[in-house]
Amino acid sequence: MQDEHIFRGKSGWVYLIAANLIVALTFFSFLQAGYTTEAIVTLLNGFAISVVIWIFVIMPKIVYNNRRIEIHNPFTTVKVPWGEVVGLLTKYSFTIQTIEAKYSSWAAPAPSIFAARRTHKADFTSRDVTSKGIITPSESPKSASGAAYLLAIRYQRNIQPDELGSPVKSINWTSVILSVCALAAVAYNFVH
Repeated sequence: MQDEHIFRGKSGWVYLIAANLIVALTFFSFLQAGYTTEAIVTLLNGFAISVVIWIFVIMPKIVYNNRRIEIHNPFTTVKVPWGEVVGLLTKYSFTIQTIEAKYSSWAAPAPSIFAARRTHKADFTSRDVTSKGIITPSESPKSASGAAYLLAIRYQRNIQPDELGSPVKSINWTSVILSVCALAAVAYNFVH
C-alpha cells in the first residue's frame, strides 16, 4: 500500500476552468466596448465565483496514510488516527465515526436516489465492500462515498494496533479569509 493517497472530487477543476473562461470572455467584452467599470466589477465577481468553487468543490479532500485519515472540509480539517476509528459510514457522505464524534467529508458525498438504477451486478460482488453480501448505492465503488469507503478499508487493514491518539480538529483560516474577501467583492456590487 502506498504511503499516502489523496481523494478528491473529479469535476471541480472543470467547473473552475469553465467559470474563469466565462469571466475572462465577459471581462474582455466589456473592455472592448469601453465599459471599464463593468469590466472591474466582472473581475471582482469572477474572483468571488472562483473562491467559492475552490473552497467548496476543489479544496475538500480525504488524505489517507498508514498512521491516520485526514478530512479536509471547507472550513475545518480533522486528523483522526486509525486506532480511534470505530466505524465508517456512507449514508449521506463518507463519515468517520470515533468514540466521541462523527466527522463527515464534503469530498465524498453519497449518490442520489437514482444511482441505485446505475448499480450493476458486478458492484455487488466486490470483496472489499461489506460482509453482508449486498451493498447500498452509497457503498458502490462507482460513487464518491463508496470509493472513499473502499480506500479507508484498505488503509485500515495496514494499521498498527498501537497507533492511538486523539483526533485533532483545526480551522482552515485561509478559507475563512478568502470567503470574507469573496463576500467583500460581491458586496461591491451593491455599493457601486
